[in-house]
Amino acid sequence: MRHRFVLSFRLLAVLTTLTLTFPALLRADSTASTSTSATINTFFNPGPATPCNQTGPTGLTKYQEYQLSGQRDKYNDNQMTKEFHVANTAYQQLQEVAPDVMAHGSTAKDNLLLKTFARIDNPGMGVRESTVEMEMKNPGVFPGWFEDMWNKVAGGGVLNPQQRQQIIDAAQEAHKGNVNSFLSYQNNEVLPQAVNSIGGPQVADPRKVAAYVFGNQPSVFTGGGQNEAPGQPNTGGQIPDGAIQMLQKNPSLAPAFDAKYGQGSSASYLKQ
Repeated sequence: MRHRFVLSFRLLAVLTTLTLTFPALLRADSTASTSTSATINTFFNPGPATPCNQTGPTGLTKYQEYQLSGQRDKYNDNQMTKEFHVANTAYQQLQEVAPDVMAHGSTAKDNLLLKTFARIDNPGMGVRESTVEMEMKNPGVFPGWFEDMWNKVAGGGVLNPQQRQQIIDAAQEAHKGNVNSFLSYQNNEVLPQAVNSIGGPQVADPRKVAAYVFGNQPSVFTGGGQNEAPGQPNTGGQIPDGAIQMLQKNPSLAPAFDAKYGQGSSASYLKQ
């Protein structure tokens, strides 16, 4: 009988403890859930005073940058973006070495000039000698003159100044084609998708979207030039075809176009 009494007393004590502590646990859990929910709602539904509405270096809000992060990652991982980066870097290298090659030509420098051109003209391939020679077996991969010069240098010969200038001129033309193709890809595919993903040009300035998604790559708003600072007015030179096509497909970009290429410049292209 005494054992039953002791057991009953202990059971009563346990039940009393649970009765007192359980509501406190529920309140703590409720508080944590409310805090977590508030954090989620603040991030995904930012109010006027939340950190998510603060602007970053590009002028977009933190929330808009979050929305665009997937578009930026997809753009950076795209093969066309990677190949353009290879070709664009090679063109900058060519600009740096060309004066020295023209003034002090040698077999080694001519070989560098040819390999740099190959990277600009066909950025999807490697630039090792074996790869270039393999690609030359496929008709149309390189101009006919390239194979002749390559074989001459591979045999220990040197190019004359006219041949070196021909390579430099061809590299410049190839670079222009690369830039126009890349601008078309950016302006007709990437930028419209990115702008529309956050509500369209009436919600976010396409220039700011381009600055965030494209980074320091050439775009319709940087003119595609090597020495032109992004976001600065284009005081001279030819307007890229990709920029004109983008404007004609999206007339709402006229203010951004005018800011880049001069006040009123969009009107002449929108009348066509």
